[in-house]
Amino acid sequence: MTTEPGRVPDAELRRILNLIYDDAERDGFAGWDPYDGLNGRLFRSTPLFRIPFARQAWIQLVKRAPFNLRPLTFQKPEVLAKGVSLFAMGAWRLAGAGGVDNTDAPRWRARGAALLTRLESLRSPGWDEICWGYPYDWQSRAFFQPRDCPNLICSVFGAMAFERRTDGGDAAAIPDEVARFVMQTLSRTEDGIGYITYTPTTNTRVHNVNMLGAALLARSAKRTGNARLADFARESMRFSVDLLKPNGSWPYGESPNQAWVDNFHTGYNLVALEDYRRTTGDTSMDPALERAYRYWDTTFFKPDGAPSYYDNSHWPIDIHCSAQAILTWLADPMGAGLDVLGPVGTGDS
Repeated sequence: MTTEPGRVPDAELRRILNLIYDDAERDGFAGWDPYDGLNGRLFRSTPLFRIPFARQAWIQLVKRAPFNLRPLTFQKPEVLAKGVSLFAMGAWRLAGAGGVDNTDAPRWRARGAALLTRLESLRSPGWDEICWGYPYDWQSRAFFQPRDCPNLICSVFGAMAFERRTDGGDAAAIPDEVARFVMQTLSRTEDGIGYITYTPTTNTRVHNVNMLGAALLARSAKRTGNARLADFARESMRFSVDLLKPNGSWPYGESPNQAWVDNFHTGYNLVALEDYRRTTGDTSMDPALERAYRYWDTTFFKPDGAPSYYDNSHWPIDIHCSAQAILTWLADPMGAGLDVLGPVGTGDS
């Protein structure tokens, strides 16, 4: 059997994927997150923990240190709901890869089902609807978010993990429950315009949050026939589309301290808008999608495929940019992505 130059043989790829999964399973799917620095017992025991600026500075120190400070601050690895969701989504994808020749399919389906059970156990406590948050306190420039406070990103990825199940189990009940949580708790209306915010305690207008939430509402509306969800999905998606810059860029958010433009959050936006487009058949936002896609595709990658983090800076190097770039191209916005999909490096060039 011959293999295309530069392509990993299928058998070797299966071996690598199984090794990755087995390694994560041995660790209980626990690990570090770039923003989990406030879990360290050493910092929490000091008066600095009560000062917002100090909390933010500590998170950045732990994130950017040239070596892992966490063990020195008596911090333990945690299980992140979003991480479990991504592993589950990967398991469902692999269970369906290769058609009838996929002898690993039963194993991946079993793994996917086990991960969904684990994911349900990680739900944020104290809420009627199922939702998820981060297993750590988090201080941003704009607000403080306590541990397990539900947020849109973790909740949407949790919903997607269930939506993609292929083992015959219910793929709709929990995602539709998450959609109800989003509509009841995270939807906002300002000046007659609807959008979706990040947490129950904030009104921040962040585009990837809003657009991923809108896409979830659209999918749930299609399954349930809920016109209210469909209308708000359209309204909130239009909110972000109308704020696309003339050059095709989206700032991270609409607050003055959220004006940066980065690679993987733009990728989230593109995937969410394409998902909304395919779910609803609404093509009214196609000009914006095409303009944003072209900006992203021509701005954030070096000739060798290495992704840049910001629109004006290659650094920092973040594997998130590489991974989301692949998913964005595979989503094939406007039918263009697969035509340009090429090598995507880790950015160390």
